[in-house]
Amino acid sequence: MWLMNRCENTLLLQYALSLIIQLTGLLLRLDIIGSTSVFVATILVFIAGTPAGLAALVIVSAVKFKENLYWTCRGISETELSMK
Repeated sequence: MWLMNRCENTLLLQYALSLIIQLTGLLLRLDIIGSTSVFVATILVFIAGTPAGLAALVIVSAVKFKENLYWTCRGISETELSMK
């Protein structure tokens, strides 16, 4: 009985670790996408020579897009964890 409980706990730990690794990879990819969008928006603002107020609005919108990607990923992750 003790061995069966230990095997069950080991399998549960392996599943949890694999899920954490998958979610970390997803967060990393989403962070790269978000950072790239901020970088591209900033470069385009500088190239276009837009006024300071509009440039700030564009850059802040790109940063908010990155934050929304992060929170969407967290919400999906929590939903997936609560289903299992």
